[in-house]
Amino acid sequence: MPSPANNPSVPSDEALAHRAAQGDEQALEQLYLRHQGVLRAQVARHIADSEAVHDIVQDAFIDLLKGLHSYDPTRPFLPWMRVVCRNCLFRYLRQQAPRRGHSAMVEELVQQVDAQASGHGGEGDNWTQPSMLAALRRCLQGLSANHHDVISAHYLEGVSLVDLAQRLGCTANALMVRVHRLRGKLKTCVQRSLAASSTTDPLQQGRQP
Repeated sequence: MPSPANNPSVPSDEALAHRAAQGDEQALEQLYLRHQGVLRAQVARHIADSEAVHDIVQDAFIDLLKGLHSYDPTRPFLPWMRVVCRNCLFRYLRQQAPRRGHSAMVEELVQQVDAQASGHGGEGDNWTQPSMLAALRRCLQGLSANHHDVISAHYLEGVSLVDLAQRLGCTANALMVRVHRLRGKLKTCVQRSLAASSTTDPLQQGRQP
């Protein structure tokens, strides 16, 4: 498909989005054909099921159509569309995750993986949601009892940091710093666990030349 940057006669993403917001179905179809590949790749870094990837991208364009009235055509379209798609991915993860707290932390891990892939081209990143949950559970088990209680109370029970700080007899700011460090510790642990799993997985090794 010709690129708007190389061919002035090809409408830009922003122009197509503006037309789609006015009810132009052909403009919406052009946006889909132009970007569904990169959005599939974005989702496939976290979801192994190809049908689920397809459904998530389809849902993203449905959400796009509903939210086009809020899109500012003076801003780049694709970064905005990526956020819409990521929100659909998070919705899928919440539906799949067994508990709200795990889902919240999985979302943070997904954000981190997306950031890494954006910085390193995303080659080889196939961290599926089930493997993330398994790694997260292992890492949670490795926390001290006190740290585990803090994470469980905040993420699994939904206790606010202010209320939890009062319960623990510390300031909310101090607890915020502690939770931030624990999240960082968990993310590092999950990264290492996933990396170790990929090197010991015989299926992964079988794909290597």
